[in-house]
Amino acid sequence: MTRRIEHVVAFGILGVMLLSLCRNSGQKWVVTLALLCLACGLELRQHQLFRQPFEWWDVRDDGIGLLLALLLLRFTRIRALLVR
Repeated sequence: MTRRIEHVVAFGILGVMLLSLCRNSGQKWVVTLALLCLACGLELRQHQLFRQPFEWWDVRDDGIGLLLALLLLRFTRIRALLVR
């Protein structure tokens, strides 16, 4: 359970840091897609190097973290605080 929370928090923080720099919604979607590709790439690399099964639930948890970051930036004034 804590491992899932770590994935959500790590990608949530990464999402807040990068998405707060975006100026329009197109840039936000590009950054979000790039971060999801990063999550898939990391899991694929772990699968190749350590011969463990591909962990789709980790990618899902990373996506949940990104979604929470998008919602946080959308419905709070945190972006204005970060950009100053």
